[in-house]
Amino acid sequence: MDLFGLKQKRISQLDLSTIKAKAMKRHQWTQARADEAEADYRRFLYLLAKYPKHVVIVPWTNDLDLFWHEHILDTRRYESDCMVTIGRFIHHDPDIDSNQPQAEMARETTRDLFRAEFVAGKSAGSSHPWLIAGAASIAAVGLPGSLVKNEDI
Repeated sequence: MDLFGLKQKRISQLDLSTIKAKAMKRHQWTQARADEAEADYRRFLYLLAKYPKHVVIVPWTNDLDLFWHEHILDTRRYESDCMVTIGRFIHHDPDIDSNQPQAEMARETTRDLFRAEFVAGKSAGSSHPWLIAGAASIAAVGLPGSLVKNEDI
């Protein structure tokens, strides 16, 4: 198994149950909403692991961002999980929108990578169900034909 395959396996095996439970309680999410946020978070980690060099990837939904925040709040675990799954610490930049050209470039990059990995079929046949994006995630990322604007990316 190559290094990326190992990272993908580790992302799939990552135990996010306590993070999901905290998110459900704090944000009063249903199980279905929390499950979708968790799947999006795994996709987010997947993109970060696969495209580590000089690429800014941003959360494409508010729920994904909130799920990420829940993980960050457990600082020791977050650091350990980042190292195990991605191989480096992933910093959160709360001020990304203060530089609109950079923010828009990050959104476009995220849309392009999301399309390539989760819509165009690169992940087809995977044994990891979270790699197959649902309609809500595809709409939220702002792909053509979507009824949802990409303002939350």
